[in-house]
Amino acid sequence: DPPQIEKVLLDLAENAVQAMGEEGTLEISVEEVDPRSAPFPSMVPGPYFRIRVMDTGCGINPAVKDLVFDPYFTTRGADGRRGWGLSVAYGIVRNHEGALRIADQKGEGTIFDLFLPKMVQKSLEEPSPLPKGKERVLLLEEGGLLGVEGEMLQRLGYRVVGVTAPSEALGMLEGFDLLVADGELAKEIEGRIFKPVVFLCRFGEEAGGITVRKPVLLRELAEAVRRALGESQEE
Repeated sequence: DPPQIEKVLLDLAENAVQAMGEEGTLEISVEEVDPRSAPFPSMVPGPYFRIRVMDTGCGINPAVKDLVFDPYFTTRGADGRRGWGLSVAYGIVRNHEGALRIADQKGEGTIFDLFLPKMVQKSLEEPSPLPKGKERVLLLEEGGLLGVEGEMLQRLGYRVVGVTAPSEALGMLEGFDLLVADGELAKEIEGRIFKPVVFLCRFGEEAGGITVRKPVLLRELAEAVRRALGESQEE
């Protein structure tokens, strides 16, 4: 399932970015593994692809290394950097008959190895075009217009303005057709949003209305925006 594998890679990449802070190097590589050397004894013999996600961040403390794939584990620290366990990613990989492991040296970065069985190429139907638009969208997100969500909205044709403060978003909302907002930031102005809204929420967070889970996928965001604008026009 390509969208699920994409979510796994986005989860790993986002954790790497959080671990590195303001600067660092994120490297993603792919190579075919020799079928004679199975990555794990429990895995079915055969050819595998190894996708390696490597960062130059602070690494993971060996004391919690075995908990990274636990659903209740979080790496959120006192410095405010977000982090969370990778239980969902781990489950997706296992469902694809693959494996996910961590190779870490504290203080020298982290390496995640994702192993997936090599599949015979199947003919795929041409994907439907992404729904786009030209409406004015106000983006309330920690990264403002510079974040990945702002770039996605611009690629979809929308006229986007990004802000980072909920109070600023509320004061500007009148001139826009839609608000796309981080679920946590939107809580500060809950009940005062008078425009269609799409919430961007992390795993485990809840928000009423139309929601897109982080890490955000382009197609999911495109469809959610059109759905929110369409519901507004019907009212």
